[in-house]
Amino acid sequence: SFFFNMKGPLNKRLLFLYFWAAKSSMTQIELFTGLAPVTIRSMRSNLYYALEESLDESSVEIGGYDANGERIIVEVDESKFGKVKYHRGHPVEGVWVVGGVEKTADRKMFVSTVENRNGWTMKDLIIRFVKPGSI
Repeated sequence: SFFFNMKGPLNKRLLFLYFWAAKSSMTQIELFTGLAPVTIRSMRSNLYYALEESLDESSVEIGGYDANGERIIVEVDESKFGKVKYHRGHPVEGVWVVGGVEKTADRKMFVSTVENRNGWTMKDLIIRFVKPGSI
């Protein structure tokens, strides 16, 4: 669990979770909890690891049909995440990410990293994450 092997009082760990969930900055979390920056970074890293482990990609499916039998629109796009230092115009080293989102009030979505963006890869992702009948 997230709290396993953590040192310090439970109330400070719970405060950390509260302020993290409220999207507070690390400086704000440090001020409100009294935790050291290195402790906050460690807790944040452990939290991200626990969240990543709890994700079940196999159960993610978006689109299909709504309650009225209407087909749901799904938008799929790709982006490259990385950074360029000082040399504009040079190729960006990073990772390609493909994601899709429903055009509904729920805004269900999927995101996946990919090695390449060829047609086979895109087709596999759509088959894996987008329900039949989607537009």
